[in-house]
Amino acid sequence: MVDVSTSTLVTRTARPNLDGGTHPSMAIAFLVLLVGGIIFTGYHLCADIQSAHVETTTWIPFLFLALALFSRPPKREDKQRARLLQVCDCLLRDANRLAPSAR
Repeated sequence: MVDVSTSTLVTRTARPNLDGGTHPSMAIAFLVLLVGGIIFTGYHLCADIQSAHVETTTWIPFLFLALALFSRPPKREDKQRARLLQVCDCLLRDANRLAPSAR
């Protein structure tokens, strides 16, 4: 028979240190993955454009795409401001439509 005693059981009382910083290798791994993703995306975007047989005359659309990919998501205040601007724009359009023309 096997004798299982409490002295042979492993008890874990230590908790992970969540207040400690990250290891420098994690920052390197993150940067490697980020650069790899950018290269992968750029390569396949160019391959798709070439397969469509479209001649690119400017890099501006690519710059706008990069800007859209790297821009931060809007905060709640930005969403409220955008909604307020939409309402004001709608009201101005209605006012211009309802106003008698000055022609």
